[in-house]
Amino acid sequence: MAEAFQSWKFQPTNQSRLHEKKLELFPPEALLTTKRLDVAVKWRYFRHLLSGSDPDSERVYRGLILARNGQRMLDGAPTDGWKLTIDHWVDGCAALLESMRNQGFIAQHPIPLDKNGELLNGTHRLACAMALRIDEVWVWRLPDKEVWAPEWGLDWLIANAVPNDDIRRIGKDFEALCGTNKVDKG
Repeated sequence: MAEAFQSWKFQPTNQSRLHEKKLELFPPEALLTTKRLDVAVKWRYFRHLLSGSDPDSERVYRGLILARNGQRMLDGAPTDGWKLTIDHWVDGCAALLESMRNQGFIAQHPIPLDKNGELLNGTHRLACAMALRIDEVWVWRLPDKEVWAPEWGLDWLIANAVPNDDIRRIGKDFEALCGTNKVDKG
């Protein structure tokens, strides 16, 4: 499985360029936004992988990934660099959790932010770090980049027929992650 978990962002060749990056440490909750409610789904699934106490979280996680990437996977196109199936995504979560549990959140794999502070990538790393209660994550600001992907907010969940009970649970999880009763942070 470890060899299947390779993608461009995890290749050693990128580590040689680390000195070019201006990295900062951030508390993970500072990166949360209602534009990326998928972080709450991923966080719940990582918590399940840690405890085994929420098997339904895998159903919700799989559904979210399929809604976002299903057509590309059906077309045989890799998603996120190498993942061809939903099982690759699930296996990738397990591998990431094991890696982060053993090594912590390492600077060689920072979360990239665009010029407006929006997540460009790294929501699995962010959610995993939060599930492991890691206090700070490495962030790489890219002032010349802007978010290119559609949001994963409430409108996206509704448009992709995510069941109302799941949407409510995602909202509660997001609130718990933010440490507030307000969901309007983004």
